[in-house]
Amino acid sequence: MVGDLAAVDFPTWAVVALLALPVLDFLHSLTPWSRRLWTQFDHEPWSRFWSVATGIRWVQTVVAGWLVVAVADAPLSAVGVRLPSLPVTIGSAAAAVGLTAWYAYAAATEPSVPVADAPTDFTTTYPANGRERALWYVAGGVTAGVCEEFVYRGAVLAALLGVGLPWPVAVLGAALAFAATHGLAVLNPVALAFYVTFALVMTAVVALTGSLLPAIVLHGATNLWEVVSAFRADGLPQADDAPAA
Repeated sequence: MVGDLAAVDFPTWAVVALLALPVLDFLHSLTPWSRRLWTQFDHEPWSRFWSVATGIRWVQTVVAGWLVVAVADAPLSAVGVRLPSLPVTIGSAAAAVGLTAWYAYAAATEPSVPVADAPTDFTTTYPANGRERALWYVAGGVTAGVCEEFVYRGAVLAALLGVGLPWPVAVLGAALAFAATHGLAVLNPVALAFYVTFALVMTAVVALTGSLLPAIVLHGATNLWEVVSAFRADGLPQADDAPAA
């Protein structure tokens, strides 16, 4: 056990299945809409990309949950699905509510940008209008926080500890698996280093609190903050400056 991170005894094939979940993300990164968004900087497929990515995350979460409960015969609490101490629970809940209100205000008050003029680049995304900003809340705020923490800081880490890996190796292995969910982005060494570092920080949060909940909130907050910062970046066109769609 690392802090409150428990080892779970999975069959070998189940460990392999958990580690193979990022293959879905890699395949998604090869789709035409993904290539248009991330290599041609065409914003038009933005909603399609994030809708499919959201679906993939929930499929991975269902598969991981089934492997924990039905195959390993372990309770979900063994992979961090439990409340932390009362102060941390209250703080996490308050942060989630405040974060949602703050993001909703920021998304509603920023002008919309014509999709044809909305910028994107390899490291961040810019939802151009209210519909895209709502989708980002679901995809980047809720789904990324819940699904990625459950799968990679929960099930995958527990499985690697369960096969007897030393905890630093297991933690690094789970971090690399998390990084792989970002598809071709990990071919960029800077991006790879960022995702691995982020995963290590989230693992520390889970280990210190004994729960996935604070990491879920912090993960969602990071993604929402990134996008709100993009709304307000100097290079983001404003409605009055951009040509009509």
